[in-house]
Amino acid sequence: MAGPDWATADRLIYQLQRCFAAVEGRKAELLAEVELLPSHYALMMNVRAHPGIIGSELARLLGVTPQNVTGLVAKLLARQLLERRPHERHPNLLELRLTDQGTTLLKRADTLVAALEEQAVTSLGTVQTRALKSNLEQLRAAVAEHPTQSQVPAAR
Repeated sequence: MAGPDWATADRLIYQLQRCFAAVEGRKAELLAEVELLPSHYALMMNVRAHPGIIGSELARLLGVTPQNVTGLVAKLLARQLLERRPHERHPNLLELRLTDQGTTLLKRADTLVAALEEQAVTSLGTVQTRALKSNLEQLRAAVAEHPTQSQVPAAR
C-alpha cells in the first residue's frame, strides 16, 4: 500500500491527526498498565476537576454524547472507581465523584501520562513547547470561530 501523496502529507489537519493518533496510542499502552482506557482516564480527570458534575455537563466537556458518557460511567461504577450521589439541590440529578479507589488509580494513571508529557516537552524544549501550546490554542479558536465555506450562508 502506497503512503499518502504529498498533498495529503503536507496538510495541517492530517499532521494533527497523525500526532494525536501517536499520542493516544502511546497513552493507551501506558494506561493499560493500570487497566484504564484513554476515554476512562479523560472522564476521571474531568470528574476530579469538577467533583459533583452531572453526566450531561461531562459529555459537553468531553465532546461526546450523553449516551457515550453513560456507557463509560457504567463501566467505572462497576469497577467502583466512580460513585453517583443525588444532587443536593436537584435530587433527580445524579452527581459523579471519584471513589477513594478511583482517586488512587487516577493518581497512578496520571503519573504515567505525566511521564509521556515530560518526554514530549523534553523532546521539544521549553520554548517550542510554549509556542506549540500557543499555536494550538490559536488554531482551536480559529476553527471554532470561523465558518468553513460550506457553513457560509448563500448570498441572496
